[in-house]
Amino acid sequence: MSTIIEIDGRKIDVDAQLLDIDKVDCEDSLYEFMKGAWRYIDPVAFTEGWPIEAIAEHLQAVVDGDIRRLIINIPPRMGKSSITSVAFPAWVWAQPWNTPTSGPGVQLLHASYSHALALRDSVKCRRLIESPWYQTRWGDRFKLQGDQNTKGRFANDKNGERLITAVEARVTGEGGSIIVIDDPNAANEAFSEASIHTTTEWWDGTISTRHNDPKTGAFVIIQQRLSEEDLTGHILSKDVGQDWVHLCLPMRYEMARHTHTVIGWDDPRGLDDNGQPLVVIDENGNRNPKDPEAAGELALREGMLLWPERFGEKEVVLLEKQLGPWASAGQLQQLPSPKGGGIIKSDWWRLWESPVFPDLSYIVASLDTAYTTKTENDFSAMTVWGVFTGNMATYTGAYVSRSSRNGDLEQKRVNRAEQAAFFDEATRVRLMASGSGDSFPQVILMDAWQIRAELHELVTKVAQTCKKLKVDLLLIENKAAGYSVAQEMRRLYGAENFGVQLVDPKSQDKLSRLYSVQHLFAEGLIWAPAKTWANMVIDQVSSFPKGKHDDLCLVGKTLIRMADGTQKRIDEIQIGEWVSTPNGPCQVSAASLTGVQPIWRMEHSFGELEGTFNHPVFANNEWKQLASLCPNDTLSLYQQDKIQKNQDFCLVKSVKCTHTLQKVYNLTVDGTHCYYANDVLVHNCDTVSMAIRHMRDIGVLTRSVEWAAEIEMSMRHQGKNRLAPLYEV
Repeated sequence: MSTIIEIDGRKIDVDAQLLDIDKVDCEDSLYEFMKGAWRYIDPVAFTEGWPIEAIAEHLQAVVDGDIRRLIINIPPRMGKSSITSVAFPAWVWAQPWNTPTSGPGVQLLHASYSHALALRDSVKCRRLIESPWYQTRWGDRFKLQGDQNTKGRFANDKNGERLITAVEARVTGEGGSIIVIDDPNAANEAFSEASIHTTTEWWDGTISTRHNDPKTGAFVIIQQRLSEEDLTGHILSKDVGQDWVHLCLPMRYEMARHTHTVIGWDDPRGLDDNGQPLVVIDENGNRNPKDPEAAGELALREGMLLWPERFGEKEVVLLEKQLGPWASAGQLQQLPSPKGGGIIKSDWWRLWESPVFPDLSYIVASLDTAYTTKTENDFSAMTVWGVFTGNMATYTGAYVSRSSRNGDLEQKRVNRAEQAAFFDEATRVRLMASGSGDSFPQVILMDAWQIRAELHELVTKVAQTCKKLKVDLLLIENKAAGYSVAQEMRRLYGAENFGVQLVDPKSQDKLSRLYSVQHLFAEGLIWAPAKTWANMVIDQVSSFPKGKHDDLCLVGKTLIRMADGTQKRIDEIQIGEWVSTPNGPCQVSAASLTGVQPIWRMEHSFGELEGTFNHPVFANNEWKQLASLCPNDTLSLYQQDKIQKNQDFCLVKSVKCTHTLQKVYNLTVDGTHCYYANDVLVHNCDTVSMAIRHMRDIGVLTRSVEWAAEIEMSMRHQGKNRLAPLYEV
């Protein structure tokens, strides 16, 4: 029975008024709607928290048309499916305004990696709509259609519809105004390259084109991060990633990854008591404290939990132990890296906090050229490194930079005597005896970038970097485009004060080179500033050898043309054997099974070649990915094979994915890095290990124990005791 009160002669139904107020509040706020509807969604009591409120706020922006492409990354068990796949569709239909993304006429397509999960949430959504709570408030807005009211698909009388699909299914002739993808990758298949590839292929070839109206439609993707190549990583790594709004909510707060979105939302863990950001983001995307006081506060907040009311410190620590460091990085911190953390651990890098570089005695740049600008997954990349001796405290507050080739300083330090005392040999010995490593030669990362560029643009960019940072030597690996870049650099900039050197890694493949400098990182001799471009390098180095750019392989039955003209299966080739290349016989420096991967098949005039989608093949006088080849592309054949077949060229007939998994193998060939696979010319450097390896090889960078041995030997020649000072103090 309703409660009736009389005010100024008017009878007011209190219950009806309260219902109207609650109805309006729920229409205005998805979060309020979620709280009211929760008892019809989950039997567990609702726990309020700003993470769910943040998701709700961004979903509202999708409905309002302010966001058309939204990616949300959040740890598991945070209620993401309940709000995104259950409450959200019901709330959209409850809206009083009719637009392409608002009101009961909206058509929603929901997808997941599993049809069963998508079906579960569809049933929950329908039950919520049919609940007395929902019908009392919005039952007059629309009616569910009896002829289209199943578990996986239901419609209303206003042309609205909610239907489901899955990665394992195929969508034919279906679409939606709002497409929601909830957990596109399965956590238990994070190691499966086939599963990862299936999901990205499903996105690229199917679901990304399913909008009813591409001009007004919206995408929402919500998931925990599982891999560098999960759907989030796949989208953000492509050029279109800049069109997406990325709401990233790590379990533990990291100031360097503070999230700010286009609707003005900031991670509350980075706000002061007045709701103002403690973090400022510059034009390059770098996150920095807004002032010294903010820096102190942010230091205390580093590692602050996302939702302590739901997952406290005890629960999170247990989760981290259960998942392990690799899975925790992805599922909890939303920053996936390969299992094992790679050869070089991220925490081995030392942070350079001074705003200026130290006094650098030698600067080297390292360039890794891409096969071609048309290759979707490869950039030309450059890093610049400087060698110095000392520690960061020595340079804090002192502006130093080299003004000429001889390394003169533009501005000297205030106390040259203290500087000399720090660098003299006696000081080094005393520091060595005390176990300090700060007196040894060390390296700092000065700059890094990666671009897709034509030859002239790349050469100009490299030259500008070398001149700006006063590089002593530019290293370029002697592969493919490396020769052309080196030739142009010497022709156009031969008069500049930097040298150009082509590097032949010989028997040192990328993996071996990185292992050869691993100890230098482990001993804390490598520094990097707190910059976005430095984080890019650190992330890429820490993700090797399982990073997404390191899987260029061929199937085991592939026949490799040997130096004597015979052929041998790639899975039988041993290190030290000689193979045919365009430049004559070259030795195999590495040969190994690299795993099991999805296979593509390219058929040509005289045979076929099977391998991973991105294996480089020489076609139309440039290096192209296997999967990117097109019919009538011209291939380069083994010379003897051309003579026998009386052909000067070979044409591609077809390229297709076999939808099979096979063991795949890779070779590293000295010199040109090219060889003939099934008589087709194919190809098999990173800037970090190449630069640091060079500095070690020429003696400017040594291990602490090696440095100590050199000093001790020098002192013995002088008749000095190892622990005695060289000069009387």
